[in-house]
Amino acid sequence: MCFSVWQSVGDCCGIIGLNPVYDGSGVAGVLDCSGGERVLRQFGEIVNDMLISVYHKILRVEEEFLQKALGDGLTIREMHMIEFIGGGASEGRALSDIAVFLGVARPSVTVSAKKLEQKGLITKHECARDRRIVLVKLTRAGRKIYLGHMRFHMLMVKELESGFDDEEKSVLVRAIGKLDSFFQKSIEGIRD
Repeated sequence: MCFSVWQSVGDCCGIIGLNPVYDGSGVAGVLDCSGGERVLRQFGEIVNDMLISVYHKILRVEEEFLQKALGDGLTIREMHMIEFIGGGASEGRALSDIAVFLGVARPSVTVSAKKLEQKGLITKHECARDRRIVLVKLTRAGRKIYLGHMRFHMLMVKELESGFDDEEKSVLVRAIGKLDSFFQKSIEGIRD
């Protein structure tokens, strides 16, 4: 059991030149052989380096996707808006809901929505129930970008899923949940 968990860590660590070791005393670490010397590193350092590496790779992949989708004309924040709008009801999403989702002020969302509208990716209209509410929905071009991006997300999840048994998937879900909770608390602390 312990071997399979560390073997999985080893698979991940192998990408960045690390080899997991367990000395039998309950102290686990990783041998870093990437620089030519063997250095025993602690779990916290390893996880930190892996999180940084994954974060930067996600940003790079997102930026490359956006570059292919519209050249230099789409920001990551605009893509997140498109994702949120695309996942909503057929009538569209309220600008105020988008602001809450993104954790930004409504005027920022209004500016971004105007840019997306000028790019032909969304349309704005009044809510039928309350004319004070502005709703936005994806155009055909916006939907195409949304579906392409969601396809990437599904491929990423499928790739992760195929490499884990049910127990490892459960551990991964709990770990990501704890990480998400940490970031949520951090965001709430920043807002206070």
